[in-house]
Amino acid sequence: MTGTTLVPFTFEGVNVEEVFRRTVSKARTDKRVVRIVMAHEPEAAVTAGLLAKVLRASDVEFEFITDLFKPVLDDAQVIGVNMPVNLFEGSVLFQSSTSTVFTRVGFNYVFKYASLALGVLDLVSEFELITKDFKLTLAAAVLAEHTPRLEKGRLNSKEEELMSRLKDDGLIDVVEGPPIMGWNSVGPRKAIRTSIDVLVPSTFLKNELRDVRPEEIASELGIKPEEFKDREYVVKTQWVAKDLMLAAYALDWMSDVSGAESAALSMLNQSYIRWGVAGLFLSLPDLRRVINNLPEYRRVRLGDLTWVIVDDVNPRRFSAVVAWKALRSSKLVKDPKEVLVLEHNNEYFVSARILPQAARIKLAERGIPVTGGYYVVKDLKEIQLSV
Repeated sequence: MTGTTLVPFTFEGVNVEEVFRRTVSKARTDKRVVRIVMAHEPEAAVTAGLLAKVLRASDVEFEFITDLFKPVLDDAQVIGVNMPVNLFEGSVLFQSSTSTVFTRVGFNYVFKYASLALGVLDLVSEFELITKDFKLTLAAAVLAEHTPRLEKGRLNSKEEELMSRLKDDGLIDVVEGPPIMGWNSVGPRKAIRTSIDVLVPSTFLKNELRDVRPEEIASELGIKPEEFKDREYVVKTQWVAKDLMLAAYALDWMSDVSGAESAALSMLNQSYIRWGVAGLFLSLPDLRRVINNLPEYRRVRLGDLTWVIVDDVNPRRFSAVVAWKALRSSKLVKDPKEVLVLEHNNEYFVSARILPQAARIKLAERGIPVTGGYYVVKDLKEIQLSV
């Protein structure tokens, strides 16, 4: 059931555990499908997957739908993750916010968290045992929202609390050092060859490298040495990655190549994120080629965005958002309004991640074709109409 008019009342003090318990119980009793409608970002997707673990354990049928599509709601129960409240009626909505507040707005229950991941982890842990692999995946999704790292800043206090819990549980170490992916976990020499964030253009995928001091890298990137530092979250247990930042970028890669649904499914089956890490590494030679060819790519100005047309990679194996973040981290792309779009077989592949949610919802209403996490159009003006 859809609608845009809400009964005009709001009140606080809602018991989130009880509401979620009743929602799951009613769906099971009524044999209703639960549609989990989620924003097309890693944290929302992985959080949706966390909620789905409870549904699966309760023998409740469910399906994931991202905001790239107009959901067919009929009589299904809706659980929304970082979705606008005015799109649904009779739904349970989980949202990121600056503070934690549980309310009812019209016919919807709205649960807002200062850390969506931590809040839903605490909720779901009341119903289901969450093992280390899934906690690490959740933490990686949180980091994905803070990349490129030198641009997006540090975690908020609730997100820091999540990392502190993982540290206290012996799952990670938190190490201060250069903001180079893998600097402490795989060693500096390997890290400067493969790091995506921060990506070092002079050493990325280069052989026979000498030892490079952090001060030299900072100088190459035009960053003050005293500012060239960050936290590395080093995984201490056997997992798909030794640095949580690598897993964060794997989730980004997955959201482009196969859609955010695959990130959600990684909370049900870790083979998805293992595939994502492998796919990300296999795409690095293509990223090196994009770096080499960046000055030669065609630019198209539409509105306030400059579209850089990358025409020599396959969108079914390559993530535009990973490449864009890497180029931003390396200062090769300095203007945040200059974005990458892939051209393949005479079609444009526009990553949904570069567009605000309001634009994605408009595109869903218009039925713009989607492949993985890319809008596929013949003319970029089809996208511009909704931006």
